Amino acid sequence: MNGKIQFGGDGSWVAVGQQQQMLLAQSPDFDLPTRVYFAALGRMDRKGHARFKRGELMRICSMVDRRTGEVRSARSDSINRAVRKAVERGALADDSSNRCLVVPHIVAQANSGPYYDCPVH
Repeated sequence: MNGKIQFGGDGSWVAVGQQQQMLLAQSPDFDLPTRVYFAALGRMDRKGHARFKRGELMRICSMVDRRTGEVRSARSDSINRAVRKAVERGALADDSSNRCLVVPHIVAQANSGPYYDCPVH
């Protein structure tokens, strides 16, 4: 990588705040695949990898029980389905998992921060 953000076509791009993306990931106002995508943007590094500790993505994407009002971590199978759906939508790469979400370079790029190998991949 040359340190510059480059996309095909006209080369236009937009910046997003990673902290704000993580706040959006926590919002139950969005469907789960969209929240997973927000979490990926909020955590991604220069290689496009967004790593999470075991169970962390489930906690970030907590759900509110409509019956009791209790906040509960999202279920693992729900997160796995959401990751697959985000991949189907083209927001995440095929090798994404609940431990490392991979944002394709055509979707988003970071030009600063760490650049090291992913221990999950």
